[in-house]
Amino acid sequence: MSKDSISLLPVYCLGFLNFTSMTLLYPVIPPYTASLGATLTQVGIVVAIQSYAAAITQAPVGMLSDRLGRQTLLITGTLVYTLSYFAYLFASNLIVLMVIRAISGLANAAFYPAASALVVDTAPPEKRGEALGLFTTATQLGSMAGPALGGFLLQNYDFQATFVASTVISIAGLFIAFAQLLC
Repeated sequence: MSKDSISLLPVYCLGFLNFTSMTLLYPVIPPYTASLGATLTQVGIVVAIQSYAAAITQAPVGMLSDRLGRQTLLITGTLVYTLSYFAYLFASNLIVLMVIRAISGLANAAFYPAASALVVDTAPPEKRGEALGLFTTATQLGSMAGPALGGFLLQNYDFQATFVASTVISIAGLFIAFAQLLC
């Protein structure tokens, strides 16, 4: 691993943790939504809302990271992720759940473009492809770990345990995000 890769290690770790905490809920949200009395169509809508919110807002929020700074949006996205995962503990109906999912999508819109841009800004030009590849690898590893962990927790515990685990993992990411800002 090169010196530049090591300097980006907190961003890679943050990407891993954010994507683990986000995807941990992938196997959980459909049965949780159904437990609230949703139809299959409503389950699909609740699952998709996070992606809709991220897709609609990612470009404008990415431009905002150019003005406010990468680290500000990195921390904001991670903080909003954390708060949204904690809010799942209190989602008692479909409307509240949909709002939480949309807020989580906004967190993704704040985090991902800012983190990707920070990687590009930090890496020397000849190492940008490698740096982005490592960041993407970290997020994909999180995307693989999350659903397996979420399924395990749901099978062996309950919905609340999955929401707590997602929150705790996101809090770990928040510590890294704050440490990144302070460096």
